[in-house]
Amino acid sequence: MTARITGGYADWVDWLDRFSRGIDAPPPDRMLGQGDGLHTMHRFVDGCTRAMQARYALWSKQFSRDLAAVFARPTEYGELEVRKALVDARKRLRPLVALVTCPSITPEIREPLFTSFANAVRDLQVELESDARRIGPAGHGRLKALRELRLDAVLTETPPAVPAAPAPQTPTPTPPGGGRRVVVFPEDRA
Repeated sequence: MTARITGGYADWVDWLDRFSRGIDAPPPDRMLGQGDGLHTMHRFVDGCTRAMQARYALWSKQFSRDLAAVFARPTEYGELEVRKALVDARKRLRPLVALVTCPSITPEIREPLFTSFANAVRDLQVELESDARRIGPAGHGRLKALRELRLDAVLTETPPAVPAAPAPQTPTPTPPGGGRRVVVFPEDRA
């Protein structure tokens, strides 16, 4: 029989499960590590690692499909199509960046997660540039796009700001006597 998981750790277990399946939501606020047992921390590290790997695998699968579609086209379309694939890939990497930089995860856990993730992204960037160089002159546009829209830029960029909600509009009062307003300009008063 397994003990039922409750409290802040349960919130994290649930969140990590949803995150690993590609569902985005704000992470729990409770920082684990303060008063949590060693066994709980080991399970949490394991859960974070598995969730990050599963989410990275989802990202990688989609990015591979996007690139396969690009590389199936003639190379003259390469630069524009690679740019689109890179922009989309960077957007899909942001939730992973949010996990490995989450302030609710203690630095002892967060920093190794970040290092592991950053190394994977940087290695992929190097590999993609190397592949583009191997194509020769036909890969020049792709290489240019890869260098200008680097995947590893997500590691240091500021996430896009969430737009502020528009200020509520106060309705214009209706003048007495109806909904019609007459504007009189000074030159019309003569």
